[in-house]
Amino acid sequence: MTRASERLHLAPETISGQLSLLEDYPGLDLSSRGARKLERTDTGGMVLGYAYEIVSLGAELEEVIHQRILMPALQTDVGARACDLPRGGS
Repeated sequence: MTRASERLHLAPETISGQLSLLEDYPGLDLSSRGARKLERTDTGGMVLGYAYEIVSLGAELEEVIHQRILMPALQTDVGARACDLPRGGS
């Protein structure tokens, strides 16, 4: 939990609370107690995959917003209209 909170820049309690909310769903077990540590279940692995995708999309959105703020959109006008093009066959 500590490493995850450091990587996500969140308090461990925030992550723990979110995991608890997910595990409140009946039959949804994200981890199980192994001999010496918590082990991820198949469902936990699936949820982790979605979490990675969500974080990735968030980072992508942040980058797009950052680029739009720092670099104004360039407009390019390609001036060929269909009526200006030569007609074939003649």
